[in-house]
Amino acid sequence: MRYFLDSVNADEIEKHLPIIDGVTSNPILLNEANINLIYFLNSINKFNTIKFVQVSSSDIKQLNNITSSFNLNNIIFKVTMHPSNYDLIERLKNTGYKVAATTIYDIIQINQAIEMECDYTMVYYHKNNYKNLMIDAYELKQKTNSNIKLVGASIRSQGEVMMAIKAGMDYVTIKSNVMDEIFQNKQLDDDLKIINNLI
Repeated sequence: MRYFLDSVNADEIEKHLPIIDGVTSNPILLNEANINLIYFLNSINKFNTIKFVQVSSSDIKQLNNITSSFNLNNIIFKVTMHPSNYDLIERLKNTGYKVAATTIYDIIQINQAIEMECDYTMVYYHKNNYKNLMIDAYELKQKTNSNIKLVGASIRSQGEVMMAIKAGMDYVTIKSNVMDEIFQNKQLDDDLKIINNLI
């Protein structure tokens, strides 16, 4: 399983580049940082990572700015998996863009993302009252023989990362502070100290 950093902070992204495959942004993170999507993409354009950007049907002007200004090989358009956005997903897919279905709370939404041939689907954990969705999503992916990438989203602890690994997620999105924690293992640290003292 690989990692996407849930951040719009260029310094955090650069810090974790050796570990992450990409970054995810959303309107809440951009608003908290007091930046817009184009500024964010410009600030991280030098990083050769996957960039998830959220768009809606009302973002057509912004979408045109993205598609005309940036290398689209590394950009994935996140679209809320709601019937009001199905036409936008279809338009993006028909134009050859990569799409991630987001704001996913149930298996019906994941099935719809598979049927619409989305490239990725976020599988909400922490915000979701149904805690077996990651397991169900993996089973559905196997049953349908889909190539969709499952992204455990709203993951907030080392324990939840472990659950995502066991559930068969292809990726998880996590914040910088969680990224700092997940590779910590006291027993490993103790063993490393012993080894280093012997060398």
